Amino acid sequence: MSTIIKCECGKLSNSMNSVNWNRHVNSCKIRISKRNSSDIKSFFIGIEKKKIKLDQQIIEEAHENQDCELLGEPKFCTKDQNVNSDTTFSIETSSIVENQDCELLGEPKFCTKDQNVNSDTTFSIENSSIVENQDCELLGEPKFCTKDQNVNSDTTFSIENSSIVENQDCELLGEPKFCTKDQNVNSDTMFNIETTSIDLSNCDPITFVKKKLSLVEKLALISKGPFQPKKNELPGNNFPQKYGHRFTEDNYWRKLTGDDRVHRNWLSYSISRNRLFCLYCMFFGDKYAQKSWIEDGFQGWNRLGDIGLHEKSSCHINASIIVKLKQNSVAILPSLEGKKREEVAINRDVVNTLVEITQFLGKHSLSFRGHRENWSEANKGNFKDLAELISKWSPSLAIHIEKIKNKGRKEVNFLSWQRQNQLIDSVASCIKLVINKQLSESRFFSVSIDTTFDVSKKEQLAFIIRYVNFEKAIPVINERLLALKESSITSGINLFTMFQEICAENGLNWRRFLVGQSYDGAANMRGEYAGLQALVCAENPAATYTWCYAHRLSLIVVQGSSSSQNAVDLFGNLESLYAFISSSKKRVSWFDNAQKKHYPKQRVHRLKRVETTRWFSLSSALNTAIVTFNAMIDTLIKIQQDEGCADFKSGAKATGLIEYFLSERFILTAFLYTNIFCIVDPLTRILQSINIDLLGTIKSLHLVTDKIKELRTDNAYTELCKKSEIYIEKSDMEFSPLPIHRSRKKKRLPSEQIEDNPITDPKYEFKIKTYFVCLDTIITAINDRFTSKSQNLLKDISLFSTKRLNEVKCTNSALPKDAFNSFCEIYSKFVQLDELKKEYVQFANYFSEFSNIMNLPKNIHNNYSEKVCDKDNMSDVGENTQTDDSDSNDRIVFNNENINLGSLLDLLKLCHISGLKEVFPTLYTALHIATTLPVTSASPERTFSKLKIVKNRLRSTILQGRLENLMLISCENLSINNSDVIDKFASLSSVLSSKLL
Repeated sequence: MSTIIKCECGKLSNSMNSVNWNRHVNSCKIRISKRNSSDIKSFFIGIEKKKIKLDQQIIEEAHENQDCELLGEPKFCTKDQNVNSDTTFSIETSSIVENQDCELLGEPKFCTKDQNVNSDTTFSIENSSIVENQDCELLGEPKFCTKDQNVNSDTTFSIENSSIVENQDCELLGEPKFCTKDQNVNSDTMFNIETTSIDLSNCDPITFVKKKLSLVEKLALISKGPFQPKKNELPGNNFPQKYGHRFTEDNYWRKLTGDDRVHRNWLSYSISRNRLFCLYCMFFGDKYAQKSWIEDGFQGWNRLGDIGLHEKSSCHINASIIVKLKQNSVAILPSLEGKKREEVAINRDVVNTLVEITQFLGKHSLSFRGHRENWSEANKGNFKDLAELISKWSPSLAIHIEKIKNKGRKEVNFLSWQRQNQLIDSVASCIKLVINKQLSESRFFSVSIDTTFDVSKKEQLAFIIRYVNFEKAIPVINERLLALKESSITSGINLFTMFQEICAENGLNWRRFLVGQSYDGAANMRGEYAGLQALVCAENPAATYTWCYAHRLSLIVVQGSSSSQNAVDLFGNLESLYAFISSSKKRVSWFDNAQKKHYPKQRVHRLKRVETTRWFSLSSALNTAIVTFNAMIDTLIKIQQDEGCADFKSGAKATGLIEYFLSERFILTAFLYTNIFCIVDPLTRILQSINIDLLGTIKSLHLVTDKIKELRTDNAYTELCKKSEIYIEKSDMEFSPLPIHRSRKKKRLPSEQIEDNPITDPKYEFKIKTYFVCLDTIITAINDRFTSKSQNLLKDISLFSTKRLNEVKCTNSALPKDAFNSFCEIYSKFVQLDELKKEYVQFANYFSEFSNIMNLPKNIHNNYSEKVCDKDNMSDVGENTQTDDSDSNDRIVFNNENINLGSLLDLLKLCHISGLKEVFPTLYTALHIATTLPVTSASPERTFSKLKIVKNRLRSTILQGRLENLMLISCENLSINNSDVIDKFASLSSVLSSKLL
């Protein structure tokens, strides 16, 4: 069987016969020899002259140096020996001092303790530190100096805690120089010691294998010199033995012809691995060609001659030349760094301006880009046009734009569409960081989620969080948009999955600190089994679900608007009127001219559409019709006269609308719903506010219910009839009276003994069939829709009202047995029942005193206005005069603003400003949780209003990530640090990082 041989190129002989194999081997040898010779020749072309010049410079400097001596053998100096010294200094603890602006040539020089050598100042080196001399050249063999030796020095410096000072402006040539503790070295100038990010005290080369180091760190390690321990410094006073062979110290030197030898500055020994490494190849060599000397380490002690083979290889020579070139170029690094710092400052100023432009366009929901964005175009888009406008007052931005125009793609462009997206992403990320920081300080939070269709027919999900912000002196409630995601499937389980992903993305611990959730009444949100709220409560029972109060109130209004035939006719005709006039631009013009004629000092109104999904649509449509009633009738008459002859449909439609609106039935029905909307609309606005809490909502609902019940009386109906009669009398138009319906005679059955009494009075009929029916429908709907499973929780929260606190203090009555039971059962992780009850009673006893302190009078003397001394306000001497069942008038002056202490937020403010958190921690936590509980999901609706502006039909193809970032900037007007935005922007690309950091 023939033996398989491997060629130097890696090919095996088993695929060739002997003739072809010999030819292949010879050709490989010739090819390798040519390649090696050409490579070596190329290394030295262009460098030979530079190397000769460098050698001559070294020789001249060596001869001109007068502060050092060329010594062939070691020189030992005894203790306390003085050599040309102006001052005396002390060196302790065996420190090693290296020359800083010198060249070390020759063999060791030894000096004993307390030797003084030409010193002008004093410095101390402690704790085994390595210091390099600054302005001397020690020529000759290594010099060893013992403790307290003094050397020429004009400045003072101290090195402590094993610090290593690198030679800054020198070349280390020849053998190493070692100095012992407390040695002073010749120095004419003072230098600063700056530690690098790596630990230079760890000399083992295995530490730097596969470690990413900067150029400065690599040069610092090379300048320090290789780690070449002596055998007497190792355990056992010798190098470890392997297979009968060991490393020797002689291999630290390269033997030349004529008994000369050269120190191998690249050879470093690893004690931990018992291997040799090449520092030059490790930092600047080909890692794949010399893996054994870079990563694995060399351990062939039986073939130590391979060290010389590596030394002569092309890879090692190439790395050595790179090291020398890098060391020679160190002198120009400071100037290059200064230029880079200046360039970075200019670039950051440019980007800072662009960040301001990004925030301006984002907050105003304006587009960034244009159809054509070339610099030659007149309209380049809002972003570039604003940048060009601001460049007139910003020199740095003007220079940057000019460079882009001249150089094109060769210049880093901060205004390209990619950079615009990165700027938007950076601003949005910083906004999220601010929100997350505020949220982490507050801990407790609640969520509101809703979905809608956008202009591109995609389902968008808005994720809103509600929390109490304690950044400022006075706590405030914040509702922030945290995410806007596309959701093609809106089932409960899919929404729950997205809920978990958003919480994980933003680091929200919802299983512990989520205390509430608020959605609309859709089945996928509100469902008791597969709805989102049920899935969230299954994993976090403390996440109390609240059906949006604003949505519930809107449903009540819609239900009341369709409670009778007169109500249906009213809003149906208002919708027909809107469609009839708005469908023609000529009719709209007639309507505008009629308004200018009848109401010359008022603005022109537009008819509103009646929509059941918009909270104020019914009220707005009715109010517009009443305000512009005369102009509306004139417009219908003009349409009837001008268009009726040619278009019988339009004429008949106008006639029917005129007959309805000029009837007493319309006036009575319109005034009835006007009175209802005057009561309900303020509550609708309150429920859409961010600062509303559950306690304030419950009180407002009670007030609205009481006022609606007041309307359900005969006196209220009589006043309504008088109001309509006065309006009809003042009007110049004729109104048809209420129709009298002829009663149908019913056949009396044999068992019936009483005859029917039909209603013949039209006003009484309107009262029974329209007025009372509408009010009863609304009152019943309020009681039904605002009764939920969390009724017991609401009762516990109502104990924080001013009325209840005053009752506990004045009557000294004990709390109900079940007080706070539901609250503490739900939030048992944060609140203990016994502690809460105890702190509540104690707080109630001192509540009036703290509230009076905050309610300071505007004037000290008694000549203040009577308006301040309202009888329903708390007196300044601490007497509580509140006796009414309603706390709506219980108001105090709080930071020069009138606030209602019946609100949970105001009570939390009182505790926070008064410093009662430490006194009543459990009560404070309970107030914090109760304030965080959501009331409505109006914030997602406001987000959708912004969404229609940001993503309009001209921007319908915007990407989801960009859309989410723009929505964050548009909805959340937060103050962010532009420097943080620039740092985030720079981290998005290596090119940006080099230009901005």
